[in-house]
Amino acid sequence: MPSFKSSFLPILLVGLASYIRVAALPAQLNDEYRHDIDPSSPDYDPALFDMDIDSVPPLTDTTGLDRGSFTPVALWDDIKCESSMGSARLNDISAAVDRLRQREKDGNCLQSNYGGSKCTDFVNVNGAQIGICGAPHIGAPCGKVADVAWAAAVRCRNKQGRAGAQVWFRGLDGKKVRLILH
Repeated sequence: MPSFKSSFLPILLVGLASYIRVAALPAQLNDEYRHDIDPSSPDYDPALFDMDIDSVPPLTDTTGLDRGSFTPVALWDDIKCESSMGSARLNDISAAVDRLRQREKDGNCLQSNYGGSKCTDFVNVNGAQIGICGAPHIGAPCGKVADVAWAAAVRCRNKQGRAGAQVWFRGLDGKKVRLILH
């Protein structure tokens, strides 16, 4: 009969590995890890992901987020999680983030909607939309927008694997930008 210590250790290690994987910075997440949080997958184990999300600290260490000449001081100034059953699924958000990263070579993601909502959506994958709001021509490098969106999705995800958020961060020229993830 196995001892309590030997039977508990594998569970502890699996739980710790999942916590580390979920709490990683977006630049450290490769495709293998970014796409594995799909609640509809037969491999999804809610016990591994239903941990206390408040135990994940705010993401201010941006060591791995350097994108060329742009090095952010902090990932975000403020965040408002708005996750519900109507929010986008994490796997769709991940695909939207990947698509936004492909725009990095184009340079900056700028708000171009002069009227109405003053918001511009940059990508939409199965309803997972990533955009920014604010004055016209305010924006940030597309890579930073992608990093902030993924970090917000991980931080704000609910138990159903869905996420929505508004995030305020510093964009071009240090101007405050509001990212929308819905």
